[in-house]
Amino acid sequence: MKVAIFVEPGKMEVTEVEKPILQKSTDAIIKIVRACVCGSDLWWYRGISKR
Repeated sequence: MKVAIFVEPGKMEVTEVEKPILQKSTDAIIKIVRACVCGSDLWWYRGISKR
């Protein structure tokens, strides 16, 4: 499956990773249908540290 990863400020990559598997009886796998980027995620993307 494909995932989007923050690599460093200003850089993201789409990478192929293995599908998750259940390891314990209490585990769950959730399928995300839609997602968006929160404004607070952009602070890290821009390289700005909120203190």
